[in-house]
Amino acid sequence: MIAVFRSLRRNALLLRKTPEETSSYHRSRVLFELQRRANQLLTKFNPFDNETRLERLVGPAGIWPHLQQYQFNALTRLGLKPHHSVIDIGCGPLTVGVALIPYLDRGKYTGVDLLPEPLEAAHRRIAQRGLAYKNPTIVCSTTFGKRELAGRTFDFIWTSQLSYHLDDLQLVLLFEQARAMMHSSSVLLIDVIDPAIMSETHKTWRGFSYHFRAVELYEELAQDFSLSVQRRGRLADYGYPDKIDLSRNTLLEFRKVDAPPLQPELNETAGDDNRAAARRDSVLAV
Repeated sequence: MIAVFRSLRRNALLLRKTPEETSSYHRSRVLFELQRRANQLLTKFNPFDNETRLERLVGPAGIWPHLQQYQFNALTRLGLKPHHSVIDIGCGPLTVGVALIPYLDRGKYTGVDLLPEPLEAAHRRIAQRGLAYKNPTIVCSTTFGKRELAGRTFDFIWTSQLSYHLDDLQLVLLFEQARAMMHSSSVLLIDVIDPAIMSETHKTWRGFSYHFRAVELYEELAQDFSLSVQRRGRLADYGYPDKIDLSRNTLLEFRKVDAPPLQPELNETAGDDNRAAARRDSVLAV
């Protein structure tokens, strides 16, 4: 009962109007949050709804489509094409994977996660959606795929909402393994939580702690691993729900120092680019 009252108190504090908010934006944010929490309650009373059960593995109920759209938008806007290979570190039950697998060419998607439960759900989703022919690779690993994917490199290394759940040693190991999976023109994408949202409500998530670090620390790590780094805006810029505080996370792009740009396929033309755009649109329309 004490925990319930604490939760109610925290929620009330989060929904208070801030000085910089307009009344209309605050009203919109409150309505969005009430709708999201109503979806959570409905989920608890509807245990047979498998999709909403999966949502709880990656975040609050009601924002799954937003998370998928944001991740897909970020990757494609930053250059991902169907012929590129992607490793999705912290893939969970394929939040963005179910959109990426049909978009990418066969064998180009690899998902890695620490926990077996979301990966079991990932395999079921692949079967249910008839995506096995795309030959995705799904790996359970405690080392970001170091042992399981030894020697493999990827065009895009994607780590969404992961780095701030890693302690200092784990973060260094992530950079070490990501660096090992990069070829000359690979792209590593990491989002960094805004230290300004540090609060009691962000102590843990599904047993994982939060570690609040300045962007400058990631830039120092980039130097240590001979990587260049570029700030690519906030998550909200790519479609993350701006009413959730994580939308203020900064997206960082890392490349090998003096890396050339990602090269198109030899037969890629403007027509191929148009077909890629059409494939992207058809994936998200499903």
